[in-house]
Amino acid sequence: MKMHIKVDGTEELVLLIDKKNKAMIADIKKANRKVLKNMRSTALVLAPDRKAEPKKRKYKKLKKAIRSRTNAKSLVGSLYVLKETFYSRLLELGTKKMRARAFMIPALEKHGKEYLDEIKTVMRKWNKL
Repeated sequence: MKMHIKVDGTEELVLLIDKKNKAMIADIKKANRKVLKNMRSTALVLAPDRKAEPKKRKYKKLKKAIRSRTNAKSLVGSLYVLKETFYSRLLELGTKKMRARAFMIPALEKHGKEYLDEIKTVMRKWNKL
């Protein structure tokens, strides 16, 4: 299960940024990574754990499988769970017999505005120069 943070106009932004201006791209990536790190930590806190449900030993793997990364070319951030934890989507969305125990969507909702604010801050910084 992957959740991408994609802001409309990101591709155009990448094209507009001069290729020589690597410092600006580095600042955008840094802001991206900062927010993704916060999202990942929120998802880890919200994810079901073994202590709460001792019979579900595989939930221990779930917390280890939550990852985040930034695509270097398009500056799109991803918060995802490795494929080996196939049950993550069942936990996130629920099933017919099990209520949803979302952990990724709340993390995205909590930090979505923070992401936009970080990108705006970087753009304002570079717009002044």
